[in-house]
Amino acid sequence: METKDNAEGHTKLNKSLKRRADILHVAMHILTQDGYGELSMRRIAKDAGMSLGNLQYHFPNKKSIIQNLLTGYLDQALQKIQKPSSAGETSAEERLETALNISLAEQQSKEACQIIYELWALATRDQDAAAALKNFYEQYCRIAADFLQQMNPTLGKATAHKRAALVVAMLEGLSLYHLWEKSSLLSPAELEKEFKLIIKTIILAD
Repeated sequence: METKDNAEGHTKLNKSLKRRADILHVAMHILTQDGYGELSMRRIAKDAGMSLGNLQYHFPNKKSIIQNLLTGYLDQALQKIQKPSSAGETSAEERLETALNISLAEQQSKEACQIIYELWALATRDQDAAAALKNFYEQYCRIAADFLQQMNPTLGKATAHKRAALVVAMLEGLSLYHLWEKSSLLSPAELEKEFKLIIKTIILAD
């Protein structure tokens, strides 16, 4: 039976988690709409309707906010990719097709792409952002390598990690083509079709 103290503790915890989520939502909005130059602790506190001290209680500095934004972005992407396959998907190629479709659909979100664009730029001049981004891609590649080995059990661990790094690099690079609605280059849809063919060759080949 839950005691009054336990119930109050759970309520406080839930409120704290919601407050943190609200702060990250505000930070994401500033980052994607106004750019990193406007992302200061004071601006976040103001837009979140709280004092600077209260903000620092949840996130001591901007580095921790950036790290949590990246972690949240990765977790959301992974949850989508790791959803159970439908009953009709029995082959590795069918499961791979589903995972690629989910990953490519994520690039349709301007907000999701914008945070990565901003952090790429930031990482060239800010050591904390560079470290956070490095950690993000290391996790991304490790998870991608695990997925590759599930799709193709004949791959050795070292080979899977090399191919995962290439897949992640190609996928992230492909997002750049969503910057332009009209271009003399191939459309994102055409590039995505070719991308799938290349990735399947990379992953399923022995």
